[in-house]
Amino acid sequence: MIWQEIYHHPSVFVQELAGILLSPLRRRRSVQIEVTVLLRNRAAAEDAGVVEKLKRLGLQIEQILPRLSVVSGKIHRSEMARLQSLPEVKAVREAGSYHVDPVEG
Repeated sequence: MIWQEIYHHPSVFVQELAGILLSPLRRRRSVQIEVTVLLRNRAAAEDAGVVEKLKRLGLQIEQILPRLSVVSGKIHRSEMARLQSLPEVKAVREAGSYHVDPVEG
């Protein structure tokens, strides 16, 4: 079959295109982004039930900082609004990258 020949083509672009055409029912890829979740209070960060809710909504937790009421991790961009809608969540922010120049002297 011609599609199978295209799928094994050395070009990455052609392979991706063939993969899309060969699997139309495949779930659309969603990019995972790093986020910082600010919870309403310290108790929420220490509550295993709240952490479990975050996980069920797709947050891959990397770090929990209860004293700061902060949870960081990765989530699909499309799920950020659902995460924000939890009553225990005060804010969800995409984590930024920062560059600090070395101090001279």
